Amino acid sequence: MRVLVCEDNMLMLKTIEFTLRKHGYDVFNAVDGEQGIRILDSEKIDILITDINMPYNSGLELIQHVKTNFDHDIPVIIVSGINLEEIKQQAKKLGAVNYVTKPFDPEVLVEMIKKISN
Repeated sequence: MRVLVCEDNMLMLKTIEFTLRKHGYDVFNAVDGEQGIRILDSEKIDILITDINMPYNSGLELIQHVKTNFDHDIPVIIVSGINLEEIKQQAKKLGAVNYVTKPFDPEVLVEMIKKISN
């Protein structure tokens, strides 16, 4: 399974990447939304994990890009320090399947991916 992780915090990005690779996932990294869009447009991605606040394009804009430009569903998991119900609802309305608030145990993402892919 090919997972794109869009996260501008390098420590968080590397932690998520390490955890996912440990479980056998093929991981692509993007440090901002613009890079994330380039990877989405050039690689076959099965799941997108994205922060909300990033340079260039936000996580919400990435969800919109996925829903607008792909004829197949790419499940999106939001990982964010924002714990506002309004933002969570907006993300779900746009199509996010899960929303995880930082800090969190990266193993939670593995469990979410397993549920999504079954």
